[in-house]
Amino acid sequence: MAENEIIADLSPVGILAHISPEDLETLKFHGTFGEYGVGEVIVRQGESQTCLYFIISGLLEVVISSGQNDVKLGEVGPGDCIGEVSVFEPGEASATVKVIETSVLWSLDVGSLQNYFEQLPVAGGQLMLGIAQLLTKRLRHANNTILANRILPQHLSVRSGQGKEPLKAENLAQPKGVLGGLFGKKSSSKFVPKIKK
Repeated sequence: MAENEIIADLSPVGILAHISPEDLETLKFHGTFGEYGVGEVIVRQGESQTCLYFIISGLLEVVISSGQNDVKLGEVGPGDCIGEVSVFEPGEASATVKVIETSVLWSLDVGSLQNYFEQLPVAGGQLMLGIAQLLTKRLRHANNTILANRILPQHLSVRSGQGKEPLKAENLAQPKGVLGGLFGKKSSSKFVPKIKK
């Protein structure tokens, strides 16, 4: 936790870029500002993570541990955020984030975010748009990394399930009478689409 509580301003950058200055002024009081010193861990891999952090100033490093090896994924600075996934699905952090330069962060938990939505639904939607754009950029970056390093699909459990061979259209065909997707239930009736002329 931050040693010193402070009040700062939120700027319309990053995930906050679509929010008006007036609505940012309201938003800042739904969260908490804090100053963090060099070496402090903001988020620890594997521990419960329920907050979104927006970086006002300073520099942090993102590290992922795999066995006994630590791999530095990168650095984040002013205008960046961490913990954005926890807004949609609170759970265990996928990486450790540590301060490498004294930093001021603004944090917001899911409950406070919901209160903001109730008070200013349009601005809340604009914040969600900013988070969605950030997640999309990070997904594209991950996909480019996968392509650049020629990582095979069977290494991606989200995409390939339990199969040992790469996904192909013919491997995804369902037997007749079976509804695919999450349901996995047999369908007793056949659906024939009607086309109006």
